[in-house]
Amino acid sequence: MHRVTFNIPLFFLLVILLVPRGSAIALPDESVSPEQQPADKFTVQKKLMSTLNSATRPTKFYSVPTARIPRTMEVVLTGGSSYGEKEGGGTRGAVGLGLGGVAELELSSTQVANQLTGRNSRFPAKTFKVYLIPEQLAKLPLMPHLAIQLRTADWGKAIDAGDRIREGLLQSYADANQGYNLQSLGLQTRFTTLYAIAGFEGKLGGVYGGLSLTDVRTRGGTQAVLNNGTGLMEYKTLPPMQKNILEPFGGLLINANPTTQMLAEVSAIPSLDYDVRKKGILIETAWCGIAGIRFFMLPWLSLDTGVRYLSTFEGIADSDINLAVNAVIPLKPGR
Repeated sequence: MHRVTFNIPLFFLLVILLVPRGSAIALPDESVSPEQQPADKFTVQKKLMSTLNSATRPTKFYSVPTARIPRTMEVVLTGGSSYGEKEGGGTRGAVGLGLGGVAELELSSTQVANQLTGRNSRFPAKTFKVYLIPEQLAKLPLMPHLAIQLRTADWGKAIDAGDRIREGLLQSYADANQGYNLQSLGLQTRFTTLYAIAGFEGKLGGVYGGLSLTDVRTRGGTQAVLNNGTGLMEYKTLPPMQKNILEPFGGLLINANPTTQMLAEVSAIPSLDYDVRKKGILIETAWCGIAGIRFFMLPWLSLDTGVRYLSTFEGIADSDINLAVNAVIPLKPGR
């Protein structure tokens, strides 16, 4: 399973490197009198805090995007994890950058509901989002936010011969194919999703929605089946597959108080399964819902918590808890 791991020392190194120029505290200047040095130090600290406090808020819910983008030269750092029976676990992260006030580039990860192993799989991903409303029009009353976003994942392993197959799948195969037992599966996948996003934000909160088109592809499919009658293993190569998934998505945020937002989102993600009668891979749709809160410890530092549920889960006991920290660091003061 591929994950984007977030190295904690590297996280803090990036924070240090991305602090705005002129904000670092300089060494004492012996040519300046001691009475002047505290004032200079205070001025630098005040400018640093003013720059950080000008940061915009995160430009997505948990995984569903909004149509907003960071201001130019704002860096968005996210580190977090998920905890649950069906979740693969591990620390994940994302690094984003606002470009020219009209676009956002992000390196992160994206997920697929993996019914072959029974545990969700994550793959490294690259995201590019473009804001479609000119800056002059965006300031008009009742003007909606509009954007398009492309997120593409690299080829990665969904399952290989050494991975454990989901118990329910093994039993279903044995029941549908008397005298045969599925022993192993191998499969690689990649997928690209195009989002068309629209929404409004106001004092009470905001709402976003749109359509997502996901192009899912597989390759390198293999399977091994034990013939109980002969005791011999039978190997088969599975053909490459491609499928387009067009589904709606949406998100709702409510400003509970000046430091807390309530968030909820619903979206479709790819799901990989196995057809025990046709003896081949299935590409399907799984629905993902997350609800929780975003708490702003500082104007530029927030904590996301939420509960996630997938339509492929068997019950609420399979739900997992999402935790993430967001840091939005302006490289220059906001306007």
